[in-house]
Amino acid sequence: MRKLFRQEAIDAQREKLLGEVSIARPVPTWVFTALALAFAALIVGFMFWASTRGASGSRASWRWTSAQRRSLRRRPARWSS
Repeated sequence: MRKLFRQEAIDAQREKLLGEVSIARPVPTWVFTALALAFAALIVGFMFWASTRGASGSRASWRWTSAQRRSLRRRPARWSS
């Protein structure tokens, strides 16, 4: 008895029913870690940048005044040995 369909047609139909093989790998954990660290560094950098600007937007607002520097040079009495 002759076959009703060619072997190629049967194979094509089987592949169509089962679908194609997909080799999809998940994103590695180190990629997410690197992105999280970069984002955290960006936030910290922005906070530092914003904290060094005063209300006027000047760059030198974070520097100490001369009175503050002088007070740091003198040690309080309780610290003296």
